[in-house]
Amino acid sequence: MGSYRLLLAIAVVISHFGIWPHGISPGVVAVVSFFVISGYVTTALVEKYYADPGTFPAFLLDRAMRLFPQYLFYLFVAWVILAFLHPADPAAPVLSAKLVLGNLLMVPTDFYMLFQHPVVMNPPTWTLGLEFTFYMALPLLIRWKMRSPAFVLSFAIFLLAFTGVLDTDVYGYRLIPGTLFIFLCGSFMRPSATRTQRWLVVGAWTGTLAMLGAYMFTERFNAHYNIEMVTGILVGVPIVALLSRYRYRKADEVFGNVSYGVYLNHFPLIWIFAAMGLAPATIRMQLVVIVTSFALSWLTYTLIERPVIRARHKIRRRESAPSALQAQSAG
Repeated sequence: MGSYRLLLAIAVVISHFGIWPHGISPGVVAVVSFFVISGYVTTALVEKYYADPGTFPAFLLDRAMRLFPQYLFYLFVAWVILAFLHPADPAAPVLSAKLVLGNLLMVPTDFYMLFQHPVVMNPPTWTLGLEFTFYMALPLLIRWKMRSPAFVLSFAIFLLAFTGVLDTDVYGYRLIPGTLFIFLCGSFMRPSATRTQRWLVVGAWTGTLAMLGAYMFTERFNAHYNIEMVTGILVGVPIVALLSRYRYRKADEVFGNVSYGVYLNHFPLIWIFAAMGLAPATIRMQLVVIVTSFALSWLTYTLIERPVIRARHKIRRRESAPSALQAQSAG
């Protein structure tokens, strides 16, 4: 799925260039697939290495070591830009100690809508706060066998958001109550999923198709990001389901490694280029930003993230060993 993840990251970059075909944000559509992939990959990780309840802290440490190294580096870059370049962007926050602390903790950025002014130093990274919220929930849902009820409840909340009963943007896109079922669509693509869980995915996809029909035939549901979320589910779920059947290849690994850095660094790069009078308003400048983003991403992956991968793998081996010994004893 690495190649697909890179394409998704490019879609997010394009959306932040202001390119929205027919008024639809390709970045939001792409983020839905990121959620599905996260559900698939994280469930595989829990099942293989962190199935024992006592490994929950180690699992969170593993996930923190995955997200934070490059995140913190680009957060520092964003701080430098905000402190010295003062980008003329409505999304650029005013620096403060509380702002920096909230961003350092990552999770609070998912709740930025609770504030009247920008609070995310690197705007796209609010989704990482949502993702880490999912990390905290998934092992508990698996242990308590609550994934299926949580899926149904989350889809119901998403439906209420789609129809405008709840805030469409907040509960249909931003927070875990209305997006958990999207993560769980990926979770239920694992071989361990039950027939009921697989039918839940089919049911949610079919219900989303009905939402698309409702959106197309009436103006009532023309709310912020409704069409992007519906499109993202209808496109992303089958694509991830298809890709999950293919073996991971070396090229996918390379592209996947680059994708995370591209997601993190493109917005600071846009600010930097704009400060130099080189705003990405033309195709040439947009290509320059994307190529620069690729190169910088590979550099930060190599120098910052790759050294941490060894430590993550060591944690996994340590936590999975007791379960393997118990299985051998039982056998």
